[in-house]
Amino acid sequence: MKKTLPLIRLELFHELGKSLAIDRDIFLDDNLDDDRTLTSYVPAGDAQQDINRFPYKLSFTAAVVVVRGQLTASVNGRQYQVSTGDALIVQNGSVVEAMMCSSDLKIIAMAFTDGHDVEYLQRSTSEVSSLIQHRAFPVTVHLEEEAMSNYIRLYRAVKGIYRFTEQRFRGDVVRGFLQISTSSFARQVKAVSGKSPGRIIRERVLIEATDSPHWLSSA
Repeated sequence: MKKTLPLIRLELFHELGKSLAIDRDIFLDDNLDDDRTLTSYVPAGDAQQDINRFPYKLSFTAAVVVVRGQLTASVNGRQYQVSTGDALIVQNGSVVEAMMCSSDLKIIAMAFTDGHDVEYLQRSTSEVSSLIQHRAFPVTVHLEEEAMSNYIRLYRAVKGIYRFTEQRFRGDVVRGFLQISTSSFARQVKAVSGKSPGRIIRERVLIEATDSPHWLSSA
C-alpha cells in the first residue's frame, strides 16, 4: 500500500509574531536578526504539520533566499545546495525528503499559495514563468553581491512599512514586494538561459556537503 505523505499547509506559519502574513495565502519571514532555525516552526499538537519530520508534501510554493551560509535540501528525489547569494524556489506539490544547513545560515523565506504564485510569475516574462510553474524540480538562481545587498535593504524597508501600515493595506505592501522578488528571480533565470543555450536554469546537485552542516530536525 502506498504511503500517504503529510501535507504541510501554509496556515501553519501564520501564528508567528514576527512574520509578515496575509490571510492564509502569503507568508514572509527571516532570521537575519535572531538565531531561529526551522526547529522554531514546530507546531503544538499537530505532528502531521511538523516541517522537521520528513518526508512531506508542500501545499504552497516556497522561495528561500540565502543571505549567508549554506542550505541543502532533498526535494523530489534530488539534492540541491544553495549558499550565499542564491535563491531556491520549490513548487507547490513538491516532496521534501530532508534538509540541512550550516550553523551560520541566514535566510529570507517566502511562501504563497498556488493562485498567487501563478499571478506573480505571469507578471514576469511568459516563457520563464511558464517554465517555473510547471517544472518538476526546484529552480535555483543567483543574485550578485550588489543585487543581494539591494534586495536585503528593500526587504527590511518593506518590513518597516508593514508594521506601520493599517491592516487593510498590508496586503498591498507584501504583494508588491513579492512581485518585485519573483520578477527579479525570473530575470536571473532568463539571463542564465541567454548565456547557456539549452540550459534555462542552473541546477546544482549536491555531491558532497561542506561547511559542517547539521540536520534541521527536532530529534
